[in-house]
Formats: sequence, structure tokens, C-alpha cells
Amino acid sequence: MFCLAATKFAHNFSKEEQEKEEQAKERVEALQKEIEEKKVLTELIKHSLTKKFNEEVQMKLNQKYNKGLQTLKGERNRQVKNFKHNYKDEIDKLKKVKEDRKICKKELEELQGLALGETTLNFQEDEQNETKDPDYDEENDSADYFDDSNSLE
Repeated sequence: MFCLAATKFAHNFSKEEQEKEEQAKERVEALQKEIEEKKVLTELIKHSLTKKFNEEVQMKLNQKYNKGLQTLKGERNRQVKNFKHNYKDEIDKLKKVKEDRKICKKELEELQGLALGETTLNFQEDEQNETKDPDYDEENDSADYFDDSNSLE
């Protein structure tokens, strides 16, 4: 009887052990799944944080760049204003010289145009005032230079 009771006890004990082992295995599997899910979430969070960090760093760099650029532009504008103020007389003289050049160029073009017009007028007047050679015959002059005997008609 003792054997039978021991066997029943052992059998019941082994069933309980098997159930506990199965429950433990199920719990281990559930924990492993949860760990994998947590790993995936951790990677997503890590990626998201890295991306946000990089964006934040880039934004701050852009702000520093823009601030530096504005400072440089302000400095440049200040230098230009100082230069214009310090050399105002020279700048005005250069502007005056530039305007004078334009005026001189226009006058030169007008004079060249007049000179061309006068030379053609003078040439025409010279032709009209030429003394004519009494032996020169205008009508026969062209006949001396051109021989129409070989022309095709």
C-alpha cells in the first residue's frame, strides 16, 4: 500500500511538476516575446531620438550660421556706410567724371557724324566745282572702258 501511495504521490508529484514546467516554459516564451517586442520598441525609440537629436543639432547649427551671417552682413553694411561717408568727395568726383565721359562721348559721336556729313558735302561740292577738261567728253568716256561687241543679248 505504501508503494501504491508512493506511486500515486510520485505520479501526482510528477504531474504537478510537469504542469509547473509547462507553465514555466509558457511564461519563459511569453517573456521572450515581450523582450523581443521591447527590443523592437527600444530600437524605434533609439532611432526616433537619434533623428530628433540630429534635427535639433542641425537647427542649432543653422541658427548659429544665420546669426553669424547676420552679424557679417551688419558688419559689411557698416563698413560700406563708413567707406561711403569717408570717401564721399571722391565718389562724387568719380560720378561727375562718369557723367562727363557720357557727355563727351555723345559730343564726339555728333562731331564724327557732322564730320562725315561735311566730308560728303565737300566731296560733292568739289566735284561740282572741278574745272572741266575741254578735251573730255563724258558720253564717249564710257565707250572707251567698255567694249559691248562681245556682250550676249
